[in-house]
Amino acid sequence: SQAAALAQRLDHPHALGLVRFGESIRELLCGRWQTAHSHADQAVQIFRDRARGVSFERVNAQLTSLWALFFLGEIRELTRRVQPLRAEAIERGDQYTVTASGLANLALLVEDEPDKARAQFEATLGKWNTNGFHLPHFWGLLAQSLVDFYSGEHQAPWERMNRVWPELRGSLMLNIQHVRILSLSGTRFGTTGQRVSIATGA
Repeated sequence: SQAAALAQRLDHPHALGLVRFGESIRELLCGRWQTAHSHADQAVQIFRDRARGVSFERVNAQLTSLWALFFLGEIRELTRRVQPLRAEAIERGDQYTVTASGLANLALLVEDEPDKARAQFEATLGKWNTNGFHLPHFWGLLAQSLVDFYSGEHQAPWERMNRVWPELRGSLMLNIQHVRILSLSGTRFGTTGQRVSIATGA
């Protein structure tokens, strides 16, 4: 791409990292998760080793890598990575990353601790801005749904999504196909009629 060529010609670490990170997002949204994972890890390495003042970019590249691992089913590797990421974020008071690393719940589910997983994320999300509906709120929906499915509470994700659907739609995040698919698949254990009512915007 032109951006990649320009970044290479300038040999600018921040630009190189952003290009690779952007490529990882593209691959993730297109369902090419292995490539997304690889590109995101490369971006993390560039941000960590060659750039300065890019903690936000580095963290988001790490999160992209984690989501790629999630979709690849690489849960063991995901849990190995997400716990230290969350611990570092707590230590530096980075509430964005603490909330975004909701996949840390999986580590507790692997240990058969669904109650701890639910309590952990509810406490985390409770500290987030309640004005409007933001990406961390969406992460919260997904994290809570994982705990519900694990606990056999298959109706709960549908009920929760039904409550927040107007806010989610108002946030315009549903214009992102990836978010819309995740939102609808998160209710897949509801009845057919319920799924249709959400899908049609009722």
